Amino acid sequence: MSSPHTDVSQASRRYFNQWATRYDRSWTQIWFRENHRLIVQALDPPADACILDLGCGTGQLAARLAQRVPHGSVLGVDPADEMIRVARRQHRHRKNLRFEVGSSEAIPADAGTFDVVASTISFHHWARPVESLRDIARVLRPNGRVLILDLCRDHLFMAALDQLQRWLQPSHAGIASTTEMRRYCSRAGFHRIQISKPRWLLMLAEGTSGGGPA
Repeated sequence: MSSPHTDVSQASRRYFNQWATRYDRSWTQIWFRENHRLIVQALDPPADACILDLGCGTGQLAARLAQRVPHGSVLGVDPADEMIRVARRQHRHRKNLRFEVGSSEAIPADAGTFDVVASTISFHHWARPVESLRDIARVLRPNGRVLILDLCRDHLFMAALDQLQRWLQPSHAGIASTTEMRRYCSRAGFHRIQISKPRWLLMLAEGTSGGGPA
C-alpha cells in the first residue's frame, strides 16, 4: 500500500502532466507573471549566479532568470515530465538554461551546486516539506539563498480554501502558515529566515544555508 506522501506526489505529477500543453494559455499566467516579477526582484542575482527553479512548470520564470545571469546558469526542475518536455521545446535556444525531471525531495543535482534556489507557487504541492527543504539545503553552496513564494494560510479565507483543496484536489499537500514555514525552514537547517507578505494571500520565505547566525 502506498503512503499518503506518495499518493500526493503521484497525483501532482498526473495533474500537471495533463495541464502541461494548456498551461501557458491559462488565465493563471497573468498571476504567475506577477509572482515571477516578485521573485526576480527579490533575488536580484549577480550575472554569474547558478540558480535552481524548483517546480519550474514550462520554464517561464527560469527563462527570465537566465536572462539576468548571462555568465551563470539556470536549471529548471519539475516532477511532471510533460511540463519539462514543453519547457525544453520552448526555451531550447537559450544556452545557459536547461531542464530536468525531478522532485523537491530528490533534486537531480550534486551537493553545493547552486547559489540560489527559488520556488514559486509550488510549495503547497510538496508532500514532505522539511525533507524537500533539506534537499534544497544539500544542493546549495555555503551561504546560498532559498526563496519560496507560496500561498499563506494565515488568512481565514486561505485556511478555508486549504481544507477544501485537501478534499477536492489529491495533488494538494497543504498550505502553510508563516509560523509553520519558519519552523520547516529552521528544521531543515536554514538560518537568517525572513518571511514577508508581498501580496495579499501570499508569503515569501527567505533563508540562508550553511553555518551563519540564526
